[in-house]
Amino acid sequence: MMSTADEAFGPEIFVADADVLLGDACDVLVTGQRSELLRAIDAGAAVALMSERAFHELGWMSAKAARGRSVDHQALRELIDAEYLPRVPVVITPAPNTEHWMPDAGDIRDPHDVAHVQLARLINARAVYSHDKHLRRPRLAPPTRADFDQRILQLSVLSGQREAEQSIGLVVGVAGAGTSTAVSWASVRLRVRPPMVWSALALASAAGAYLVLAPPKRRQRIAAGLEPVIRQVGAAIERGDTARRELGAARLVTASDTHRLEAWIAKHLARNPDATMRATAEALELNTPARQQLSVLLRSHPSFELTSRYGWSVGRVRSELETQPSSTWQPQPPM
Repeated sequence: MMSTADEAFGPEIFVADADVLLGDACDVLVTGQRSELLRAIDAGAAVALMSERAFHELGWMSAKAARGRSVDHQALRELIDAEYLPRVPVVITPAPNTEHWMPDAGDIRDPHDVAHVQLARLINARAVYSHDKHLRRPRLAPPTRADFDQRILQLSVLSGQREAEQSIGLVVGVAGAGTSTAVSWASVRLRVRPPMVWSALALASAAGAYLVLAPPKRRQRIAAGLEPVIRQVGAAIERGDTARRELGAARLVTASDTHRLEAWIAKHLARNPDATMRATAEALELNTPARQQLSVLLRSHPSFELTSRYGWSVGRVRSELETQPSSTWQPQPPM
């Protein structure tokens, strides 16, 4: 199982409500700029899920959101269908009168928010991304808009680091051992980690290509010339590490009933979607009776879904918004 330290440096796991997703999509249409939430998901800096309640609220509230932000309603729905739904799986939270276990949410006053909190506690999310006062006051969501914006800023910094790391991988794959001498030399000389040097080479791909063919002494001279770039990249990586630590420390949702197998499964599958039953059992180090229970839970609990021939996930991707509730969704009773 993932340790506390690993969780602090892992991706930001969050549950989004409809208002945040609609607002983010409207901002994209108004500004024409890329969504930082979607960028973080694509970069692997974040994992987002939504409850089925939130999914249906997207359909019900899209027209109102479009009017409020003066954007075209059809364009808004098309954007959500094309960009948001493929990245944010929808999770069914069973009704309270069923036999299926879900974390307690008796502390939530608004019944419309119960499913968001249950899901967040089920998957051990760090936060619920919402502007709803019923989630902000108990500090399950960022308590102020400034706190929410700060969290998005941290995600943006972390996304930049992840994208740089992905570029490093491309450079390593292309250059191979040809630039190892220069990278090692520059790393020791500047007292920085080798990934910073690889980042600099990713930003200077032409120089990287030349390094492959250059003699060792010339590689050293080229690496020395890249020193300012390396230092800038190093500062960017340090900012990313700081953002990662701050997000890890700013946990708003406290996991409950961590002894439950359902919670173990959900936590693992949220971070490893489409994992096989066998891989899940091995990751959780389950004994034989627990493996048998795992099989039963995956096949019976509504929150777990078979998403490929052998792969299981928490929830599944929906292809388009719906205006009317599905037969599987039931409103939560007043609390």
